[in-house]
Amino acid sequence: MRGMPILLVLLGLLFTPGYISAGTLVPVEAYGVVSRLVLESRYAEAERVIREYIRGYPEEPLGYLLAAAVIQYEGTDYEDFSREEEFRDLLNRAESLGKRKLKEDSRDLWAHYAVNSARCFRGVRMVSEGSFVRGYMASRSGASGMAWIRSVDSRFYDAYLCDGSYRFWKSEAARSMHVSALMGDHREEGIADVETAIREGVLTGPIANTVLLEMLLEYDPEAAVERGERLTGRYTGCRLFAWQLGEAYKKLGRFDDAERVFTALAGKYASDPNDDGSGQIRCWWKMAVLSRDMGRLDQCRRFCEKVIDIGKSGSVAVRQASRIGAAKKLMTEMAGER
Repeated sequence: MRGMPILLVLLGLLFTPGYISAGTLVPVEAYGVVSRLVLESRYAEAERVIREYIRGYPEEPLGYLLAAAVIQYEGTDYEDFSREEEFRDLLNRAESLGKRKLKEDSRDLWAHYAVNSARCFRGVRMVSEGSFVRGYMASRSGASGMAWIRSVDSRFYDAYLCDGSYRFWKSEAARSMHVSALMGDHREEGIADVETAIREGVLTGPIANTVLLEMLLEYDPEAAVERGERLTGRYTGCRLFAWQLGEAYKKLGRFDDAERVFTALAGKYASDPNDDGSGQIRCWWKMAVLSRDMGRLDQCRRFCEKVIDIGKSGSVAVRQASRIGAAKKLMTEMAGER
């Protein structure tokens, strides 16, 4: 009987996805802490945790991958991508270490995951920067690798995230180009795969709802609202979900709801010492545009005035020069329409 607990542990490892080999170390505990901190918008603390993990396990690729993810979440939240070179270096390190492990054991699925995740991350960033062809090629390579992992082990649920997301956006692109009849529509399957990754993944979890919400914004904004309300209610410190909820209301033309969400977001940025005012300007500018589109000119003026007032001095005047200038131009145009 004394040997039974050890036997159960061995059986558990044997039947856990990704443990085909004893290669890549999976930072489950560190990921849990990092994920919680990101969901609370505590990025510096999250980065300290994962950097400590990297110091302890410098040859493990997944630590570098998670460090890159934290930088990406923080950059998205603050709209600050000044650490782009560091982000790329972390992805390159994760990919190179993953490839090194695969030379030792080609069956190491977590090493495959590290390599292909780095490619997916890189591809998404390239597309966001306007490098559509290179970004598409990198994303396709990563997604193909994730599909292969799934073919080897259907319970490796973390692989479903990139694979499902890629197939969704590929179908969305085909639909926009009116070639869905040739390529098929796999959007529902992609959404289902991402939901599975969130529910069952080892290194995925609630934070991956940012991926799902972005998909739902295109496919079903009402569903994005429903999920976004649940997520913002549960993770009150996460501004990432709030941005996407606000976008869903904006897309649906639900002015009062959008104003409620963006006003709350602006308040969170106002109390954040790490924000120079840019967060507030982004919120008020979104409401200014929505107000103008819906013909609410008095409210549009009010939001433009907020943008201009916050942007009068400091670094925000430089960082948000484009939005501030647009607000001033919009005020001038509305004055001429009277």
